[in-house]
Amino acid sequence: MHAPLGDERAADRAGADDFKRVTLELGGNDAAILLDDFDVAGMTTPLFLAAFDNTGQKCICAKRVYVAQSRMDDVAAGLAAEAAKVVLGQGTSPDVTMGPLQNKAQYEKVLAFIDDAVAKGATVVTGGKAVEGPGYFVEPTILKNCRPGMKVVDEEQFGPIMPLIAFDDLDEAIEQANETDFGLGGSVWGADVERAEAVASRMYSGMVWVNGHGDGDFPAQPFMGVKSSGLGAEMGQWGFSSASDLRVDYTTIDRV
Repeated sequence: MHAPLGDERAADRAGADDFKRVTLELGGNDAAILLDDFDVAGMTTPLFLAAFDNTGQKCICAKRVYVAQSRMDDVAAGLAAEAAKVVLGQGTSPDVTMGPLQNKAQYEKVLAFIDDAVAKGATVVTGGKAVEGPGYFVEPTILKNCRPGMKVVDEEQFGPIMPLIAFDDLDEAIEQANETDFGLGGSVWGADVERAEAVASRMYSGMVWVNGHGDGDFPAQPFMGVKSSGLGAEMGQWGFSSASDLRVDYTTIDRV
């Protein structure tokens, strides 16, 4: 089951009296680490889509982006160029590429997250404002100079915001990426795939991608999180097994 935020333990307890199996998918605050060999020309579009697909309203969107300090300006400019291509509007229009937020409460939360980040020193690269007119529309927003302690970094935004967090020390970036109660997905991006895979092996989350984020052969592939992002697995062989009873059959043949 999918549990509303804050009701995770209540959902778990609901199955306890008669030992029901409980599988919980509890959302995430996925980190993406961009190494110093990040290919702005080739990787910026998939990174942008990984964060802003469905207006950022997906549990496995890339929600915290750690960028090597030496690449910050190039990455920010590339992402701003992607944001400039976005056409906001109702999904019934064939030209629209990004729709509204789902409800007023989430719309107000997203705007409050942006205000909180700016008040604490973040810089708006692009976006950052609500769109006038009917509907809960917020511009696709790129923020840099972000850091822990800002709600946009510490909490799940579930909206069209990408906070960029600069790092000089890769070990510290990995530590920050892991230092959270969330653990749904994570990703590492870089031209040297073996190096990126080595970094990805140090990320503590249920799913980890290299040079992608959120990609998957679902439902054949399992979907799962760790820590406060999930309990058990959905889909795939592991999801099927978690909802099944194991029985061991024995036949003694030397007595026949």
